[in-house]
Amino acid sequence: MIVAQELELKECIGQGACGSVWKGLLRGTQVAVKQLKTKYENADQFKGEVAIMTQLRHPNVILFMGACVDPPYIVTEYLEGGDLQDCIKRHRQMVDKKETVPIKDMIQISLDIAKGMAWLHQFKPKAIIHKDLKPTNIMLDSNGRAKIIDFGLSEVQKQREMENRQFAGSACWMSPEMLKGVPYTEKLDVFAYGIILWQIFTSSPEVYDVSEYKSTSSQASFNLFIHDIVDNKKRPEIPSQLRISNEPICALIESSWNDDPEVRPSFTKIIDSLTPIFLNSVLKDTDAIQMWKKYFPDKDSVPFDDLFDAIWETTHKRELDKALSKKCLEAALDIKNSPISIDKFGLVLHWYGPLLPIGPTSPMLEKIQTLLRFPWFHPHLSGKEAEAILSDGKSGEYLIRCSLYPTAPFTMSRIESRKNPTPCHHRITYNRTTHKYKMQFQKKKNEAMDEIIGETLEEFVRNAEKALGLKKCVICKKYAHLFVSEEDTTDITSNYKVASEK
Repeated sequence: MIVAQELELKECIGQGACGSVWKGLLRGTQVAVKQLKTKYENADQFKGEVAIMTQLRHPNVILFMGACVDPPYIVTEYLEGGDLQDCIKRHRQMVDKKETVPIKDMIQISLDIAKGMAWLHQFKPKAIIHKDLKPTNIMLDSNGRAKIIDFGLSEVQKQREMENRQFAGSACWMSPEMLKGVPYTEKLDVFAYGIILWQIFTSSPEVYDVSEYKSTSSQASFNLFIHDIVDNKKRPEIPSQLRISNEPICALIESSWNDDPEVRPSFTKIIDSLTPIFLNSVLKDTDAIQMWKKYFPDKDSVPFDDLFDAIWETTHKRELDKALSKKCLEAALDIKNSPISIDKFGLVLHWYGPLLPIGPTSPMLEKIQTLLRFPWFHPHLSGKEAEAILSDGKSGEYLIRCSLYPTAPFTMSRIESRKNPTPCHHRITYNRTTHKYKMQFQKKKNEAMDEIIGETLEEFVRNAEKALGLKKCVICKKYAHLFVSEEDTTDITSNYKVASEK
């Protein structure tokens, strides 16, 4: 237990039916402090629950650091990302502005919640049922990863019971069996998850139109709501566009909020359903997905050596030099002895994929080696860094760099002319069906757009040199040392006019 004098409350960051939430300090560590409105009715029971809660360790469950009996404080880790409700509101603003919410982010949050809940439901010696799962009880860390909060303490659940019997509380996420007041199982959390999943994928902060239930009294309104959910089986409407674009998610939503608790999937099964969807959203490569599932099931990041070994075994590219392939992959990842996240691997596939050859394409390891040899290739330059390099350049100078744009793995940065010395940038798209690179450009204002195409990036650059009058590349020698050997005397830079070395 924590002594009140050890806590320093700094800033109130939230108010609720149970009390207020503060940002504070505990022994020099930044924490979140929930200050309950009333004291604990059973201090001994509460201390026992606290002892259990402090043992909970899972990346998708809030770290419980302790509690204070008098005054009634609950202390947890502080998360900078706010709650899921605020995140969904931000996504709604993006949608209203015709911006696209990244599907990967939505699936990642959904998977995080499912993993946290699966762990709570499988906790021994007794499963922990949340009973109040909703967006405001899901927090995000600074990296956007979700963590479950407000569970497991009976005193907190007692204090929010009154709030849950009205629309300002948790009614929208309550299962039919809970609304009816009949015995329930852990599947009530799955029902709430189904509603949350719908909110995430429709970017909907609100679940139902509460104005439909205005009546003479709050109890009458609530009874009407119960009738709709329990008897009429009312659920939020799933947009037709979501059914077209992501039917597996729609099926998961509908099974999760099914009226029959037995039909609802367990969180373990939900994880099994979401994992391949998540892998596809990040890797977008069937062979890479199968490799990750085979070698790294349930892993979000892996040591570099393990990743390389898995890629090497999967590609079976024995004609490549293994040591050189490993050094080049390390250069492509741009890491220094740190674990490789699945997101980082997804980026490498975006730039150098596919993992295995499809049609005329080269396998990833071979493509990395090829591109790192070219003097015009500056893979890890940002737009601002490219502009800084080209700022003193002359007309026709250029370089190629990696891009984070979803459909464009690379960007060409160049000086267009003496009259316009400001560097300009062109996205180079890649068509996964035709396996061709393409870039659109305009020779003169008011003229139709023209395009440059190439089956390989090298061919594309050759064609771009002719079409745009490119004269010199800004040479990159950062990776030249990788290819220096007694057997390899080829100087690939001799094929290019170079402006300067960077």
